[in-house]
Amino acid sequence: MFRKDKGYLLSLGTIGICSVIVIFGLFVMRQNISDGNPIYDRGALFAVTFGLSLLPVTFYNMSKPKTGIVADERTKRIAEKAGLYALIILMGCILVLSLINSLLQLNVNFSLMGFVLPLIGIYSWSILIYYLGRTGDV
Repeated sequence: MFRKDKGYLLSLGTIGICSVIVIFGLFVMRQNISDGNPIYDRGALFAVTFGLSLLPVTFYNMSKPKTGIVADERTKRIAEKAGLYALIILMGCILVLSLINSLLQLNVNFSLMGFVLPLIGIYSWSILIYYLGRTGDV
């Protein structure tokens, strides 16, 4: 019922560590809100984004069967296609956010965009590679 290989146990440990990091970051953010400080703290924001960006990669690693076979041409094309679509999604998000900022004249500071954009890219890539691998559409 349960797999007992080292890779699976390492993935379970990674999920546990990432969950603790995310919970710690959220706790620090909550403390900042209750103390009247700014909502974000760069260390806490980094902890949350790091934990949330490592979780989909770990779940994807756990879902793949361990056959020991090197990736074939089909899986390479799936990864390339998912990477292209993730780049297009990322560029679209930047474009939409910039248009909203300029049209509504919000004067938003984009200094935290370095934390948000990797999350968008990693999550869109992992969802697309999982979807394209399941449907067989290449």
